Amino acid sequence: MLTAERNESLTRVGRGTLIGETRRRLMDAASAVARGVAPPGLDPAAQRARAVSMVASRQLSLPDAVAAAQKDPAKTVSAA
Repeated sequence: MLTAERNESLTRVGRGTLIGETRRRLMDAASAVARGVAPPGLDPAAQRARAVSMVASRQLSLPDAVAAAQKDPAKTVSAA
């Protein structure tokens, strides 16, 4: 069961909260599009996160597996 304080922390919406800031950014983007401005995020430089799928050996650490995959994305990453 949630305490009253934890419930308030999880459900609060407004300035300074995660959901409040997300909503503000969404509303700002929608407003800009309505004015004919391109939506944010179309420029590749603005896209800092990418989806990835890879198969790596369990012997490799995640940073090592990512580094190896970046060198040759077409290969399956192994510890050898």
